[in-house]
Amino acid sequence: MAGTHAATDDRLPMTFLFTDIEGSTRMWERHPSAMPSISRRHDELIDRTVAMHGGRAFHWAGDGVIASFDAVAPALRAAVAIQHEVGAADWAPLDELRIRIGVHHGVVVLRDGEPYGWALNFGARFSALGQGGQILVSEPAVDALDLAGDEPFVMRRLGFVRLRDIAQPAVVFQLVAPGLDSEFSSLRDTFQPLPLPTAPNSLIGRSDEIRQLGERFATDRLVTVVGPPGVGKSRLVVESANALLGSFANGARLCSLAGVEDDRVLDAIVTNLGVSTRPGRTVEQSLIEWLGGQDLLLVLDDCERAQARISEIVRSILESTASITVLCTSHRPLGIDGETIFRLAPLTLDAAVELFIDRASNSSQPIADSPGLRGLCEQLDRLPFSIEVAAAHAALHSMDELSGMLGPRDRPEVTGPNAALQSLVDALVLSFEALPADLRSMLVATTAFAGSFDRIGFRDVCAPELSDAQATAALTDLVNRSLVQAEPGDGRTQFRLLHGVWEFVVHQGTPDELDAARQRFIRWTLELIGEAAVGLRGPDEVMWNRRIGQQFDNIRAAFDRSLEAGDLDAASAICTELWDYAFMRLNVEYLRWAERMIEIYGTRDEMTLGPVYGVAALGAWFRDDVGSAIEWAERALAEERTHGLDFDLPARLTLTNVAVYSGADAPPAEVLSETVAYERSLGEPYFQVDIEVKNSIMAAWLGHQEAALRRGIRAVRLARESGNPSSLAFALWALGSALETDDPFQAEAHLGNALSIARGCGNRWIAALVQMSLASLRRRTSGAIDAAPILLDLLEVLSRASHQSHLWHSLKLCALALGNLGDDALCVQLTAWVRDAELTMPVLPVDEVAARAQLERIRAERGDQWVDRTEMLTATWTRNTAATVARDALQHHLAAVSAT
Repeated sequence: MAGTHAATDDRLPMTFLFTDIEGSTRMWERHPSAMPSISRRHDELIDRTVAMHGGRAFHWAGDGVIASFDAVAPALRAAVAIQHEVGAADWAPLDELRIRIGVHHGVVVLRDGEPYGWALNFGARFSALGQGGQILVSEPAVDALDLAGDEPFVMRRLGFVRLRDIAQPAVVFQLVAPGLDSEFSSLRDTFQPLPLPTAPNSLIGRSDEIRQLGERFATDRLVTVVGPPGVGKSRLVVESANALLGSFANGARLCSLAGVEDDRVLDAIVTNLGVSTRPGRTVEQSLIEWLGGQDLLLVLDDCERAQARISEIVRSILESTASITVLCTSHRPLGIDGETIFRLAPLTLDAAVELFIDRASNSSQPIADSPGLRGLCEQLDRLPFSIEVAAAHAALHSMDELSGMLGPRDRPEVTGPNAALQSLVDALVLSFEALPADLRSMLVATTAFAGSFDRIGFRDVCAPELSDAQATAALTDLVNRSLVQAEPGDGRTQFRLLHGVWEFVVHQGTPDELDAARQRFIRWTLELIGEAAVGLRGPDEVMWNRRIGQQFDNIRAAFDRSLEAGDLDAASAICTELWDYAFMRLNVEYLRWAERMIEIYGTRDEMTLGPVYGVAALGAWFRDDVGSAIEWAERALAEERTHGLDFDLPARLTLTNVAVYSGADAPPAEVLSETVAYERSLGEPYFQVDIEVKNSIMAAWLGHQEAALRRGIRAVRLARESGNPSSLAFALWALGSALETDDPFQAEAHLGNALSIARGCGNRWIAALVQMSLASLRRRTSGAIDAAPILLDLLEVLSRASHQSHLWHSLKLCALALGNLGDDALCVQLTAWVRDAELTMPVLPVDEVAARAQLERIRAERGDQWVDRTEMLTATWTRNTAATVARDALQHHLAAVSAT
C-alpha cells in the first residue's frame, strides 16, 4: 500500500478490502488439478489491481485476499475494477468464477507493519454476508468516504442486519456501478427475527385493533386479549406480533397452550423456547434466567385451561425480567397487577359481511351484500369463526336457509365457557350435521392429537383406510368447512382444531371411537420417531429436526398416555429412540422422561427398561449428577448383557463423558474399544465422520498438525458425501481447529461456516463446540473484546444446559479474556473456582499456556498475598455465581466499547 507505518503497536485508521471466492471448497473438490493454477491467477489479478489503486494485498487464504488502503475511495475503485476483471476473465474449466467483496474502515494496531484488531475480524464477517459478484460497504466506510463527485458508482442502503456473535447491529450498503450486477438474493448468514406463522387467507376487519394493540406496548409489558371463543383472538395476536417484530431484538415467540394441563405448562413453554433446565434450578427458575437475557415478545395463546398456573408464571416473568413483554389470549383476564386488558369485540357488521363474502368465494353464485346476509351475520353474533363456518355452506344453501338451520334446536352439551356462546355452538352443529359419516369420524379422530398435525399424521391417525390422495382430499374438505385450521409455516403445513372446536367435537365421539383413535395416535408416534432417528443422521436432517419440533407436543402426549396406560414397551421406545436428538439439541425435557420411567417402574426387573437406563444416565450427566449417571449406565450395560439387548451407545457415551469431563475414574478400556468398533461396523457416513473428527481433534491437541489436517479434510469429504449438516459442521470444526496455528484467517472462515451450519440445523451441541474454538481463536488473534460476544452466548447456552465440561472451558476462556481486559481479580477468581471445582476437561494447549502466563504476570505484579486473598473470595461460589460474574464483567466491557 502507499506510505509506510511505524514498527510496533501503532494505532491508526485504515480501509480494508476483503475478497472471497464463492463456492471455492466445492471447486477444489471437483477440479483438484486445475484449481492451483486458477488460484494463482486469481491472486495475481487481485494483487495487481489492488496495487494499481494504491493498496497492498497482505493476506492470502485459499479462497480470498485481504488488502489495505489509506482511504475508502481507492478501495471502492479497486473493488469495482476487480469485479470487472474477474467477470471478463476465462476461468476454464470452471464455468465462471464469482467473488464477493467487502470494504470496511476502522482502527487497527500495527505490529511490525502488519495490521491486527477488531476491524479486520468485523470486516471479514461483514464481507461474508455478500453474494458472488456483490460489493458490500460498511457504515464506517461510507462515513469515511470522501468522493470527488465524478465516480460512476452509488451506494444503495440495504438496511440493518444482526451479525452472528457481534453485539451491535450493522448497517449494510451495496456499491452499485455500471457493468456490474445490481440485484442479488438476500444477504448470507444474517440473524433476523422470524415472523410467526399465520393463516394464508387475509385478516379482515381488524386493522384498527392491530394498531391499537401495538400502541399498548409503548408503555405496557403485559397485554391480555380477552374475548369469547371464535372472536379471533389467536389470529389477532399473531398478526400484531409480526407487526411488532422490529421493536424486539430477539423477535417474538409463540407458545400455544390449548389443552395443556397445569402440570405441563412449564414443559410446554420451555420446550417451545428451547430452554434447558440448569443444575440446582427448577424448570421455572431456568426459564426466568433464560428470559432475563432476551429482548423478546412472548405470546401465550389459549390460556383458558391452565389459567391459574399461567398467571403465576407470567407474574414471575414480569417481576424477574426487565425486557420481556408478554401478550396473552384468554376468555378472561389473568388478574395480574399491571395487566392491560384488551377486550376484543365481534366484528362490525360491515366487516362481518365482507368476511362472509370472502370466505364464501367457492360458491357457484357470487354472494352479494343483502339484508338476508346481514341478518345472518347478526344471528352469528358477528363472530369471525362462526361466520367462516357458516360461509363454508354458502355453496349449497341460501341465506334464508342458513338462517333457518341456525334457528332454535336441541343443542349438544358443551363444557366450559363455550356453552354460553350459542351462536358458535349453532355454527358447529350446522357443520357437524352436514358432514358425511366417514368425515365425522375423521374429525373426531383429530382430537387424539395434543397439538398440531400434518397431512401424514392425519392420514395415519384419522384416515388409515384411505390413500394419500383421498386423505388429503378429506382434510382439505375439513379445512374448507373451517372446522380444521391450516397453519402454513416453515416446512410442512400444520393443521389443528381451535380449542372451542376441540371441546365440541370430542363430545361427539363414542368412547370406543376415541380410544381407537388414541391407539392409532400412539402407533403413529412410534413410527414417526423411528423414522426421525434415522433421518436426523442423513441429508434431510433439517426437515426432520423441524418436524420433530412441530410434533413435540404430540410426542409428549403419546409418552404420557403410554405411561398412564402401563404400556412399558411404547413408553420406553418413545423416551429412548430420539436420545441423539435430545443430546444434540440440548432438550433436557426429553431426557427427563427416562428418569420418570425409572421413578415409577425402576424396582421391576424388566428388560424393557434397559435402554431407558442408558438415556437416563445421559440425562444425569447433563445435570452433573455423576453418581446416578454411573449407576444407571452400568445398569444399562448389565441389562444389555443379560438380555442380549441392542448395543447401548448412550450408556457408553455417558461413561466416557463422565471420565473425560467430570474427573471420575477412567472408563473401562472395553467401553472405548466397543464404541469405536460399533461405529465402524455401522458403515454410516454419520458415524465415520464422528470417528475422523475425534481423531483430528486429538491430533491437533497433541500438536500433530499434519495428521489433524489430513483427518479434518477426510472428515469434510465424508460429510459432504453424506449430505448431513451436523456431520459437515462437526467436520468443519475439526478442519478449522487443525488450521488455527498455520492460517488463523482460514481457520476462522471454516469455524464460522461450521457455526452457521450447526445453527441452521439446530445442533446446539456442535454450535457450542465451535463457539469455544472461535472464542479462543479470536482472543488470540484480534483481542479479548472480539471474543466477548461469543463467550456471553456460550455462558447463556451452557449454563442453562448444564454442560459442565464445556462450561468449564468457557469460564477458563472468560478468565483469560478478562485478564487481557485488565480485570485481574476476576481472572484469578474464575481460575481458582474452576480449579477448586475439579472440572477436568482438557483445554486447548495454547489456552493452557496462556492461562499459566496470565497468572504468573498477575502474581508478579500483584504479589502472592493479593492473589491468595482474592482466591479466597470464591469459597462460597456456585456454578451460577461464576457464570454470572463472568457475564456481568464481559457485558460491562462490551458496553464500554460501544459507548466509545
